[in-house]
Amino acid sequence: MKISTKGRYALRMMIDLAEHAPEGYVALKDVAARQEISLKYLEQIVTPLSRAGLVASAKGPQGGYRLARPAASYPIREILQAIEGNLAPVACLDLPDNNCPRRSQCKSLPFWQGLWSLVAAYMDSVTLADLVQTPEVANEIAERFQKLLDKER
Repeated sequence: MKISTKGRYALRMMIDLAEHAPEGYVALKDVAARQEISLKYLEQIVTPLSRAGLVASAKGPQGGYRLARPAASYPIREILQAIEGNLAPVACLDLPDNNCPRRSQCKSLPFWQGLWSLVAAYMDSVTLADLVQTPEVANEIAERFQKLLDKER
């Protein structure tokens, strides 16, 4: 799995909206300036986020974008999937039902399932609100993920 520039910028944009949530709607040009991302590129990114119901928009002089719900209710995987589509490391794990004709004899499938399980659990364990916090929160996120790993064992 490789996250594209659009995915990385979408996450930065969502963090910016979360940081400026008290202001209400935020102009996309302001996000672009703060994040040093082209406005045209952000316009391409905000469309799938809006379609997925992750951001709300308003037109007019006080318009712009805001989070559709509280930052703590956004697992990072939801944001990245809105931009990237399925994030599974191999195609046979893209769908809930693995329809691969070789699945019963595939010796590598358990590896891919385990990898995807860990990556998905990590992305689900970190929220947008976590990323808005101070850098010290990174240690807390790592500790939380370590606990997830310990539970898996």
